[in-house]
Amino acid sequence: MAKILFLDDDPLTLKLMEKAVSILNHGALLSSSVDEALLMIQDEHPDLIIVDLGLEEMSGLSFIRKLQRDPAIPRVPVVIVSAGQSDYDEEQAHSVGAVQYLRKPLGLDQLMNVINTWTYTAGPL
Repeated sequence: MAKILFLDDDPLTLKLMEKAVSILNHGALLSSSVDEALLMIQDEHPDLIIVDLGLEEMSGLSFIRKLQRDPAIPRVPVVIVSAGQSDYDEEQAHSVGAVQYLRKPLGLDQLMNVINTWTYTAGPL
C-alpha cells in the first residue's frame, strides 16, 4: 500500500482524491496548505506527492522548487495536476522536476497508472 500526499486548496478535490485512493487500496494524506504538506512529508514519508499547479499560497511549481532547496525534505516523486490546458505549464512542470503533468479531471484509471508508475517502479531520485 502506497501513501499518496495530495496538496490542493480545494476541499472537494481532496475528498475525491481520498476516496479514489481508498478504492485503489492505498492511503491518502490530504493537505490544503504548503506548510502542512511540508510537515507531512517529513513525518509521514509519502511515496508520491500530487500537487495542484494553481495553489493559493504559491504555485505547484514553486512548491517543487521549495522541496528541492530543503535538504531535510526526503526526495519523493511529484506529479503536477492542473485544470489548465497550457503546454507551457506542462513544460515548466517538467523543467522544475515534476515527474509527470496531468490535466484535470483525473479518472480512476489515470490515477491508478500514476500511482503504479511512480510508487512501484521509481528508483531513488
